[in-house]
Amino acid sequence: MALVSIITPVFNAEKWLPGLFATVQAQSMHDWEHILIDDCSGDDSLNIMRSYAASDSRIRVIASDQNGGPARARNIGIRESRGRFLTFLDADDEWISTKLEKQIGWMQQNHVGMSYHDYRHMSEQGDLIGKVVSGPDSLDWPTLHKRRGVGCLTMAFDRRSCPLPVFSEDMGKLIAEDFLAWADILAKGVIARRLPLDLARYRVMASSRSGRKWDAAKSVWSIYRNIEKIPPALAMWYWASYVIDAYRIHKRAKPIYSTKSIAKL
Repeated sequence: MALVSIITPVFNAEKWLPGLFATVQAQSMHDWEHILIDDCSGDDSLNIMRSYAASDSRIRVIASDQNGGPARARNIGIRESRGRFLTFLDADDEWISTKLEKQIGWMQQNHVGMSYHDYRHMSEQGDLIGKVVSGPDSLDWPTLHKRRGVGCLTMAFDRRSCPLPVFSEDMGKLIAEDFLAWADILAKGVIARRLPLDLARYRVMASSRSGRKWDAAKSVWSIYRNIEKIPPALAMWYWASYVIDAYRIHKRAKPIYSTKSIAKL
């Protein structure tokens, strides 16, 4: 069995797959399995993934029988995972080559069950944007509802000491399924810890789901009130803190969507 399982949902990502495999195969820790779930892509993604899997036995490709979105794809990957530690990397994002070595080693040394680290944004063309994005030093359930800066590509879970996440597949138009997955774990009393190292690159694209900041804010509010049933006054306090922190990170990271704007920067 591999020490670390890397879960990647894939949908029409042929453009990003060479970079994805390069960033994973460049990891200084080699004891991993990479599980890719093709969500009924209409491009050549599945064939590309299978060609990489044919040359590296650590790569496993699963072809979904229906298009269910990233939440369902991640859940499939989690169920198929064999590693003690679980991590996530979307097809268009990247890791620093020492990410697994440093994060997993730190978790083992300090007996941490759920962790995250710092990261930076990059443009669609791969240029770094803005400053380092950092979450709180520790994350419990109330803090999650007031703070930002904990990216899915930075999370790691030790299945020996922490429940594994389950992503809601019935979110409708809501786009914060990772937030709800973390909340469910933290509600059980788990406290996540921050590794203060910049180890990942999150690609910012205007067309991405996560690029719709106002939709994300509305989704978080709906989760507070309609799913978690937080009382109105407390929900408003949490949500206002969350939005203010999201704005701070947005300004600090300065997401840019065009090469013209990047040239000006």
